[in-house]
Amino acid sequence: MWGPVLVLVRNGVRYFLTLIDDFSRKIWVFFLRKKLDVFSKFKVWKAEVETEQGCSVKCLRSDNGEEFTNREFQEFYEECACYLMNQSPHTRLEGGIFEEKWSGKKVELNHLRVFECTTHVHMAAGERSKLDAKSKKVSPKQWYKHFDSYVRSIGLSRCEHDPCVYVKTLENESRLYLLLYMDDMLITCRVGVVQELKVALSREFEMKDLGPARKILGMKILKDRVKKLLYLSQGGYIEKVLEKFGMKEAKLVAMPLVGHYKLSKGISPQFEVEDQEMERVPYASRVGSLMYATVEYIGVTEVAKEALWLKGLLLEMDFVQEIV
Repeated sequence: MWGPVLVLVRNGVRYFLTLIDDFSRKIWVFFLRKKLDVFSKFKVWKAEVETEQGCSVKCLRSDNGEEFTNREFQEFYEECACYLMNQSPHTRLEGGIFEEKWSGKKVELNHLRVFECTTHVHMAAGERSKLDAKSKKVSPKQWYKHFDSYVRSIGLSRCEHDPCVYVKTLENESRLYLLLYMDDMLITCRVGVVQELKVALSREFEMKDLGPARKILGMKILKDRVKKLLYLSQGGYIEKVLEKFGMKEAKLVAMPLVGHYKLSKGISPQFEVEDQEMERVPYASRVGSLMYATVEYIGVTEVAKEALWLKGLLLEMDFVQEIV
């Protein structure tokens, strides 16, 4: 039994319980909200393994934790003729591995391989991602090498300052840009040129054309054709977060926490009843949602060391700026 965790996780889990079979060393792990759940979880586990194996659990070995020595457990031991041994196992497993000990069957290990070996995975056509190579499935690194080699062979150049940005200068001095993120692509240029590139890529990769770009990395793309400007908006995501936590109708305020309010350890839950009440408050989930929404602004703190990278990237795109 381990816990409680200091930071609440999803579903309010604060403890985890491990049960290990002495004979085979097979391990079961259960996640619990409260220590009081140990007894009910043990009864469910005992019934399952006894049904599966056709024999009874006769002994429970523990470290003398109070969750295994309370009245409920003592009465249960007497009813099911099971006894408690308060010590840890000290003998090693002999003859095979725990799967073989538990099932009584020989485990086939021929399919196992060493780390970093070459692997090939077969996937049905309907399960492939948008840019899977037609010829074979390879690791992400090998796939990128194949993609990089192909797009460069059809006339695109890779930016030195960002290996996921490709550029091609056209006859009229205009430029085509291809931005790669995981297995997603964003292509910018005249419509006819973009279509030609998509046809060329489809000859080598399985692709799904999503049409004109409306979103990128979860952010909505807004276009002002008159001013020739593009904007990124997270408005849709923010609205979903507000609706999820029941705050869609909340009033806007500049500072949700008054300046004189001081947070301290003293206002944290002190009793189990307060802990249980806090478990129902999705605090960590709310903070995580807000952090995701503000991640682009957090990058401002890194602006100093990113300035040189940005300047170099803009130069490669023929955007000369005296100040970045």
